[in-house]
Amino acid sequence: PRLHELLFDGNAAVRKAAADGIGERAQAESVETLERVLRDPDREVRLAVVRALSRIRDRAVIGVASFLVYDNDPEVKRHAILALCNANHEDALTVLRLQAQDRDPDVAREVLGALVELVPDQAAGFVESALAVLRPDDLTRLTRRFGERFVPFLEQVAASPRSWARLAAIDAVRLVPTREHEFLKAVAATSGHADARAAALSRMRDLSCDAGREIALALLNDRDASVRIQAAQALGQCGSADTPQSLRGALLDPEEPVRVAAAASLLRLDKPQRPAPKGKAR
Repeated sequence: PRLHELLFDGNAAVRKAAADGIGERAQAESVETLERVLRDPDREVRLAVVRALSRIRDRAVIGVASFLVYDNDPEVKRHAILALCNANHEDALTVLRLQAQDRDPDVAREVLGALVELVPDQAAGFVESALAVLRPDDLTRLTRRFGERFVPFLEQVAASPRSWARLAAIDAVRLVPTREHEFLKAVAATSGHADARAAALSRMRDLSCDAGREIALALLNDRDASVRIQAAQALGQCGSADTPQSLRGALLDPEEPVRVAAAASLLRLDKPQRPAPKGKAR
């Protein structure tokens, strides 16, 4: 093909444009030719060639990409790892496992995604190390990509010692509405971290007053005062006929802020509802 011939043109700009064009076509038959020009003296050409390889989602790229992950140029290495991820083949796993702790968050996200896709039963072992570099949005993107398949990993992240990760997992699960209620209820009941229990309660209250009230009643006896305060406030917003009795018990809480929150919610519940305004008679 003409683009393959242009990879050997005397003009570096032409060679780069040819590599970009090959990347757009992303055909496995181009891998062998791209491999021949990886030693191009021009760095921009080399980067264009590796980017082209990363767009060819085929097993054919695994051999050359596995070699390039050890390149001294960090950009070459980055695109080589992405090429292995995009190949989506078990032959890439040996190298990908070694790259799971890459410091580039985009790379770390794609490597974790490749592991979830190819070996979900092993991917859990790489989650915590990936969290060292991942960002909240990365969890959102992975959840959007895998849907329900990623929920077990969100459950793992929700128990992480990293606060940002716990809260990001609770936020990301809203992308899987069929599992969100169950997920939040489990976090509120079992998490060892107060911020996670509080965040689960807050989100559940937003979803449904009935569900929020159920969790708030349980968390009114939470070991952490900040969670008890939020539970008391939630009951003031989503109270029922039985709620005041539980809130009156919270008036005996050893922490004054909890007692204050409970009293404020009781006042709110006791406040008579203003009748809806009547329409003017015609």
